[in-house]
Amino acid sequence: MHHPALSREVQKLAGRGGRCARTDATDCGGAGRAGWSLGEADVGQIEQGLERALRTRPIPSSTEARLRFLLARNRGSTRKVATMLGVSQRTVQRWVTKRAEARRPPGPMQVRAIEEAVLARWQLRIRARRRAQAEADGFLFHTRA
Repeated sequence: MHHPALSREVQKLAGRGGRCARTDATDCGGAGRAGWSLGEADVGQIEQGLERALRTRPIPSSTEARLRFLLARNRGSTRKVATMLGVSQRTVQRWVTKRAEARRPPGPMQVRAIEEAVLARWQLRIRARRRAQAEADGFLFHTRA
């Protein structure tokens, strides 16, 4: 998931060669070692860690719970959820029907799309408030080699 404010901080960190994990522009007090740099995978892991730090509640774990969240967020509109996920309305109806014989589970690609949609919409206001607070105050996170 891509967030501009966090990405700027991660890019700053990557630009310093990974020597400092401080997100405000202060000195790290000698933290870090010269000679190692962050790879693309490392930057992605740091960004995911920052995203996890912004959340206060866990994301729904099952696909059914994630679909229920998306439906609740869209006031029960299967059409809006279908448009968001790039499938037909009838497909979403099959996923969430209460009749066991008519229910069909989403495929792996749809499960990934559902997960991405939930991640993008989970606790928007809390994440925005925490991100603004972190950008205003700065924060320090510790890593272990």
